[in-house]
Amino acid sequence: WYASQKPRLTRKRKDRKKSKQAANAPRRGAFFAGGGMIFCTGEVLADITTDARGVSDMRAGGAPFNVACDVKALGGEAGFYGCVGKDEAGDMLVRFARERGLGGLIARSDLPTTAARVSVDERGERSFAFDATGTVDCELDADVLSRLLPESGVLHLGSLMLRA
Repeated sequence: WYASQKPRLTRKRKDRKKSKQAANAPRRGAFFAGGGMIFCTGEVLADITTDARGVSDMRAGGAPFNVACDVKALGGEAGFYGCVGKDEAGDMLVRFARERGLGGLIARSDLPTTAARVSVDERGERSFAFDATGTVDCELDADVLSRLLPESGVLHLGSLMLRA
């Protein structure tokens, strides 16, 4: 019902000042004052969700990877550096990244891809468990990272890899 309602278009004098400010706002894709790329690094993992009926689904996940994908989707300049395994989850994540223009900086390893196991109960509440022992997300190359950082204006760093 709410989505089908037409909004009322009224304009008051005090709204004119806001409209002028909106016209001077940064254009879409200008995410911060300094400009440049938002560079994200850290976990890229498989979210394996199982609902109350026992139905499972695998999707791309990991906070820094999600941020990079969202920045690109909003028209911004984003980069991502992470590592996945040479397994089914890693293949899915590389394919997902390429489809979003982030494919060039995902390293592959013989270690398994990190996974987040998400359980959803009958009320829709989620609980998380991470399969992260002996996985690949901590296998980032510091030399590669040091070459990429000067090109970025903002760094978004994931915290799961700090556990190593």
